[in-house]
Amino acid sequence: MNQKAVITVFGMKLVALLFFVSDVLMDFREHLWTDTSYSSEGLIHLGFEVFAVSALAGGLVVSGKYVRLLRQKTVKAEQSLYNLKQDFDQLLNAKFAVWGLTPAEASVGLLMLRGFATADIASLRNTKIGTVKMQIHKVLQKSNAASRSDFAAIFMDEFLDFAAEDELL
Repeated sequence: MNQKAVITVFGMKLVALLFFVSDVLMDFREHLWTDTSYSSEGLIHLGFEVFAVSALAGGLVVSGKYVRLLRQKTVKAEQSLYNLKQDFDQLLNAKFAVWGLTPAEASVGLLMLRGFATADIASLRNTKIGTVKMQIHKVLQKSNAASRSDFAAIFMDEFLDFAAEDELL
């Protein structure tokens, strides 16, 4: 559900609350000024209006707290995602350095991790497919990976271990 819809519904609840509060207050005022007592039907009607006011007020409070909780969770999730990205970038650079990848090989390795095909990597890097094939071979060789999927699996295992250690600290 988008933010605009939530704000609209919240506003509608607020308008309904204000209507019922003003209706109850006007009803009380009328009975006080005219010094008349409530009939049975009038008391039932007033009871329903007070119930509606209470339910709407409670709903607004609960909705407000829930929206605030969702915002806090969103901020926390965004921070966690940012931290994971930073960890991933650090691990990526560290592993590529340990493996001794050249800048070109590191670029190809990153594109491999992102799932690009050889022809796409060649096009993105503005190089020949044969050059990219050789760079892929070097990346796999230096990382002791048997295939692209093995390269990604090795890397993801490393990242997951790195992230788990980071959480324990």
